[in-house]
Amino acid sequence: MKVIWFFLFLLLSALANAEIFGKIRPLDKYGDILKKYPNAELERLEPAWATEKDALMVMRGVGISGAIVIKYEDSRPMFRELAEKNPDSPSIAIFNHAANAEDEEALEVQWVRWMPDEGVNVKKLISKFGKKYEKYYDDEMRPVIKWADRGVAAYMSEDELSAHAIEYAFTKRERDSEFRLKYKTDPYNSKLKKIGSS
Repeated sequence: MKVIWFFLFLLLSALANAEIFGKIRPLDKYGDILKKYPNAELERLEPAWATEKDALMVMRGVGISGAIVIKYEDSRPMFRELAEKNPDSPSIAIFNHAANAEDEEALEVQWVRWMPDEGVNVKKLISKFGKKYEKYYDDEMRPVIKWADRGVAAYMSEDELSAHAIEYAFTKRERDSEFRLKYKTDPYNSKLKKIGSS
């Protein structure tokens, strides 16, 4: 019974603190996104800064206001390297499987950027996310307002009255909570001991 209440507490905590956009949650794979948005139009982008570990996609469709840009991390390069450096490892079959996985399994969501059709009033964002924020200019001299403790940043117009893009980057706390809920284990337990087990 204590274990059940513990997981219920984790679930409520995650829901209370997580700043998610739509149905997209921490640790979601590309396959999860396809299931959650089966009728969406998806386009893969090739930004100049992307490495082999990066995948960027834009999602549009009926019911989506504007566009949703999703940044994924590709786990295959890491597993290819593990397989190459550890050919005699007892885990070599796992490494090889993960290194050759399909996009649906290999790509994991890192952040989400909503680009609405019309700018969002910055005052509404402050009302929603709170007055504890910082303002700065990014590398391209765009004004940004950021709620670091909530993993949210908004790219504002020059007059700083509206936001044309709002980015949701999952916090460490949100990712850890989702890990415990999804895998029923602590992310920092090297032995992957299940919570509640003896």
